[in-house]
Amino acid sequence: MLAWLERRLGRYAIPRLGLVIALGQVVTYLAGMSLGEGVAERFTGRLALDPAAILRGEWWRLVSFVFRAPDTHPLFLLMGLWFFWFTSGALEARWGAFRFNCFIALGWLATLAAAAIGHFALGQGGLVEGAWYLGSVFLAFAWLHPDYLIYVFFVLPLKAKWLALVTWIGFALAFVTGGTWMRLLVLAAVANFLAFFGGDLLRRLRRGGAGAAGTVRAALAEDAPFHRCAGCGATERSHPERRFRVCDECRPVADFCEVCLKTHSH
Repeated sequence: MLAWLERRLGRYAIPRLGLVIALGQVVTYLAGMSLGEGVAERFTGRLALDPAAILRGEWWRLVSFVFRAPDTHPLFLLMGLWFFWFTSGALEARWGAFRFNCFIALGWLATLAAAAIGHFALGQGGLVEGAWYLGSVFLAFAWLHPDYLIYVFFVLPLKAKWLALVTWIGFALAFVTGGTWMRLLVLAAVANFLAFFGGDLLRRLRRGGAGAAGTVRAALAEDAPFHRCAGCGATERSHPERRFRVCDECRPVADFCEVCLKTHSH
């Protein structure tokens, strides 16, 4: 399905979408800091996803909530946005811009749906202050690269799968202890991950579960290449000028360089 859509709509994909979102959050954060305390709160408040305000004509909220930076210390914000940019860049390099755009768009649509249900069905306002679902970018990265070493605070080395496990536990606690509105937000936050990896997750559970390691166990040792073409064996190190994509029509799915992607048979 995604391959069919990409052939027809791929030219409309936004390249480096993760960087666009990260820079947008930096801009809104700096804009809020430059304003007085009361004005800054009103400014950031007008970026949130608020169904009632949208019905009054504030249509920009449908998109602006994605660029609303979290209220945190500037250092933590920069670290978080750098990590988001890194993981989103890795996913885009593996999937291509169109597929990554679809992943982000699914989370956005799920959040809009949760806000609409919260406002019209639950009567709880449906206010969403920020893009919760952006956390699913890391979950996708950890699923594909579970053994990738991440240095927490640039000091403590932890594998991506363990940080992802902590994230999943946080979502699970919010789902169990929160009310209906919180459960909607949690489901919206992981909807795109489940859409992309739900089938792999079910197959793993049917096999008895292989733990929280990921279906793709790419060797990410320090000297191992990130991509290897299944057709010609080229890597990003041997052929740095080439781009690499995943063919989701092959079974099993495989990496191909831009040359072999057009000529290989499924």
